[in-house]
Amino acid sequence: MIPVLSFVQEGQIASSTFETLEKGMADICQSAFGVEPAIRWVEVQSGNGFSGAQPSKASLVRMEANRSLTQEERVEIMEKICDFWMENTGCSINEIVAAVSDPLN
Repeated sequence: MIPVLSFVQEGQIASSTFETLEKGMADICQSAFGVEPAIRWVEVQSGNGFSGAQPSKASLVRMEANRSLTQEERVEIMEKICDFWMENTGCSINEIVAAVSDPLN
């Protein structure tokens, strides 16, 4: 399993969209790592997240790879995450942060 931690702002993403996001993240993980993700959602309560001193509309998706990645591989995966997120949530490139780290252990 690939640990995926996704922070979203309360009310920014329709509840019906979460299933689509989970399927897309599963496709990305399967393609990149050959395994399914273990997704944990964190919904930041309204007023508790700020970007540029304004209430945030940003999402953050953090994925931990199951192997060491080259920078080229990492960038490709992060681009896929951002493109998928923008296509399915309507957010801008400035409202999605993607991070893919090498295994922590």
